[in-house]
Amino acid sequence: HNTGKRNCDNMNNNNASRADAKDRIIKAVLDLISQKGNISITVREISKKADVNLASINYHFRSIKNLFEEVENFLSEKIFALNQILENKEMDPKKSILSWARALMNFIYDNPGILWLMGNKLINKGSADIFMRKFSEIKGIPVSGLIKEITGITNKQILNLKAVQILSGIIGPLILYYGVGKEFDFDLNDKKVRDSYSESLVKSIL
Repeated sequence: HNTGKRNCDNMNNNNASRADAKDRIIKAVLDLISQKGNISITVREISKKADVNLASINYHFRSIKNLFEEVENFLSEKIFALNQILENKEMDPKKSILSWARALMNFIYDNPGILWLMGNKLINKGSADIFMRKFSEIKGIPVSGLIKEITGITNKQILNLKAVQILSGIIGPLILYYGVGKEFDFDLNDKKVRDSYSESLVKSIL
């Protein structure tokens, strides 16, 4: 029985170790994209950053193309989880949008590589793919419906425009900050400042 338990424990530890390595590789890709300001990264750079050997990257992803697809899936899942804030029926509609806006801005701030991935896709494809639609499709998340509840506005075009204003207001400063090194009179490195900006943005649009 003890031998069986040890084997089971070893198997669980190995599985956890593999999952940890996979997560580190994905995080390394995002960090490298952020540092370099482009997606031209090599497997060796990823290996060094993630502190894994090349065989581990090949084992988990098989190719650099598959790796980038996994990174996009990771980001899409995170964004989907953030959007669930808007589905909370127990929360006041205004608080829901404020919480979502703060969470989204902090997520992009922590993972600026997402901005480079988006830019690269738009430049190379000229149109949004599934990843881009998951990120930016206003109709797919209930922002407009919550704005309607808060403001009483019924015109769909106006509601969608306000939703787009909030989304672009979150992304815009981060693109300028990370993309061209634009400095503002407020410090985006300070989470309290980011939260305050998000709140001010939402209130100004609603």
